Amino acid sequence: MNSNWVHYFSQTILFHMFLLIFGIIVSFIIMKGLTRGSDNPGKIISYQKYKVLRLLPFNAHQVAALRYLQMTSSDLDFWTDASAVNSTIDVMVPPRNLESFQTFLNRQYIPHEIFLSDVQNLIDQESKSQAEISADELKDYRTISWKRYPRLREIYRFLNWLSISHPLYVHLVTIGRSFEGRPLRVVKIGKPVWGHVKPAVWIDAGMHAREWISPVTAVFIIDQLVNNYTAHRNLVDKIDWYILPVLNPDGYEFSHQKLRLWRKTRSTRVGNSSYNCIGTDGNRNFGFFWNRVGTSSNPCSEVYAGERAFSEPETRAVADFVLRTPNIKLFLSLHSYKQLLLMPWGHTRSRPRDYEEMNHLGVQVVEALKSIYGTQYFVGSSIRLLYTTSGVSTDWAKGVAGIKYTYTLELRDTGRFGFLLPATEILPTGRETMEAIKVFGQKAIVL
Repeated sequence: MNSNWVHYFSQTILFHMFLLIFGIIVSFIIMKGLTRGSDNPGKIISYQKYKVLRLLPFNAHQVAALRYLQMTSSDLDFWTDASAVNSTIDVMVPPRNLESFQTFLNRQYIPHEIFLSDVQNLIDQESKSQAEISADELKDYRTISWKRYPRLREIYRFLNWLSISHPLYVHLVTIGRSFEGRPLRVVKIGKPVWGHVKPAVWIDAGMHAREWISPVTAVFIIDQLVNNYTAHRNLVDKIDWYILPVLNPDGYEFSHQKLRLWRKTRSTRVGNSSYNCIGTDGNRNFGFFWNRVGTSSNPCSEVYAGERAFSEPETRAVADFVLRTPNIKLFLSLHSYKQLLLMPWGHTRSRPRDYEEMNHLGVQVVEALKSIYGTQYFVGSSIRLLYTTSGVSTDWAKGVAGIKYTYTLELRDTGRFGFLLPATEILPTGRETMEAIKVFGQKAIVL
């Protein structure tokens, strides 16, 4: 090809790239009010007039622009990640930022609608259902009510009772403490077999504080394995279950006490006193391709990866415990929402060598989840179904700990309520998840 033509095409490409970048920068200038940290620590308690917008980007440039905002903005709360073309994205927007955000969306030609018109209304409905329980039920430490979301003290009290009432096969292990000093309690469930190391299964929940359905589902699994032992004898006799129902106890309590939609841990850093600038996203903090893609180095971001891998005592405690626990065959992390069963990897489209084996089991699990209520889940790699990310627990479990079967289960729903799932969904979610646990367990037995 003639060198002049090469020069012409090169200049043309550079010119169009310049126009694209310039257009995005102009749009970001419009959004300058969305990238500042909150300057009223302790006062953002109500979500009155906060709205959730559902977006549908239809080209890669739109996704990139939204991804940039997700990484940098401390005012926009991306309930679902800006990940792919023609994939819906839910974003919670404060009233003071609504007009500027909609201007940005219009200038980028991103289709959108107001999906939830007032987030506080949903929270008020949830609070009402939380209060509708008798004092006698709250005092009974031998049971957990499935009519409401339990507080941390209720969960720990119930676990303590199970270990006392079933000492042969239920043991409580404190694997560390949170940033604020709360114990990280793992329940070990399994009949002892002398002279034989049984296959083990790890389950964690409550990594993201606002995902309340996750811890209560873990507690439901614990309750079924222990109090319904007759029905699940094979699972308890042949497997050691290690279940951490609340990985982020500081954040979980904070979401109950102060800020319902808090996501991160509650660790603090020198010079970052702003409300949003506290904490780290635990599921970006694991030491496997840490802070490479799908994360932020901005402490005010909801996907802040931390100062370093395992900077959080909670993630460090999990990693240390998993690495020293023999024969873990399956690693499962419970999250919400989207109704997805996610497999590695999150940082690359390359698949693990044993992807087909993992997918085969995943398909069986999805069928089990559907078996009771017809709830539709989808299975696939994280990067293809949800988002590009790095430093996640399940990728670390496979890539570093060497556990063959590692999954993230995004529980109900698909977005109608999102993180504010009504308590009436606790039992259905628990029951269908237990069907999945049976499939996982049967696989672990034969490994």
